[in-house]
Amino acid sequence: VDLGGKLALGIDVGGQRDLTAGESVACARVTTAAGGPVAIECWGANEYGQLGLIRDASVGGSDEAGAHYIAQPTVVPGVSGSAFIAVSGLHSCSISSSFSVQCWGENFNGELGRDTDASYDLNPGPVQFSAGIPPVDFVTVGIRHVCTMNKAASDRIGCAGQNSVGQLGRGDAAAFDNQNDSDIVQVDGPIYGNAMAANGNATCALTSVGAVLCWGENGQGELGIGSVSPFVADPVTPQTLSGGVPVTGIQAGFDHFCAILSVPASADGGPVQNVSCWGRNDNGQSVPVLADAGAMVLAPTAVAGLPNRAVGLGAGSQATCALLKDGTVWCWGENYLGE
Repeated sequence: VDLGGKLALGIDVGGQRDLTAGESVACARVTTAAGGPVAIECWGANEYGQLGLIRDASVGGSDEAGAHYIAQPTVVPGVSGSAFIAVSGLHSCSISSSFSVQCWGENFNGELGRDTDASYDLNPGPVQFSAGIPPVDFVTVGIRHVCTMNKAASDRIGCAGQNSVGQLGRGDAAAFDNQNDSDIVQVDGPIYGNAMAANGNATCALTSVGAVLCWGENGQGELGIGSVSPFVADPVTPQTLSGGVPVTGIQAGFDHFCAILSVPASADGGPVQNVSCWGRNDNGQSVPVLADAGAMVLAPTAVAGLPNRAVGLGAGSQATCALLKDGTVWCWGENYLGE
């Protein structure tokens, strides 16, 4: 992918993402000029305006929605000074350097966090808060929901969008909510840093004491509570993460989650099992040694075989990768397409 040497790596601090990908979309924070504001360039699917672009002659035709896809990095209009990006397959969000959040793309279930029932919006626009406490420091997106967090009041997380399986974490399964209400999710916080991750229809957040809280769909064991159920609409703690070793990072695949557990520095340089995963596992995307034992891992289970401690995680629909302390990357899960 040719970004012309503009990837904004020089300002990557505090867990901010410079490059991220969803199911069918990828975006990068790029510098527009030396010392200039940071813009967003995206590429991939655009049938619901995920790239923030209308379909016109420059991208091949005219259409009421977006171009079906754009194969080269293209600037998202209306977004400047981006400090963080989050992408799903159908909508995207950005936090500006002034801590406001904008989202664009599909909106069938109010996932853009605006007081509108429009099915999509190609123009990046602000998330509206019915009882909010901006500025927003972090945003994560599921397939049809979005959750935001403010560190100044970090025991309060606001979510908007589809809620048919409790994705908003407020104790009910009303169809949807198109306003991001910062006191909906009642978590026993405060939430730690930028540690919050959403998969298809569930969300997990990491508290300052290293505990994990999850809510939403649980049909594939996504919540790690030892059993399956249609959903859990209030935050719950995955079984083996309820005590003991603190968790320092969380990452979401489409139907599974993985966590990084704290380990002493003395463990560096040797095999360490500090990654635990749970949820869908039909292709070994959660715990590869259990892929033949069943399609689900119902409680957090250690991933064996990593030669050093993990310091970062990335997960897709059917595969997971860990960045290790020694700079190597180890992956597991489906490899049908060379994942």
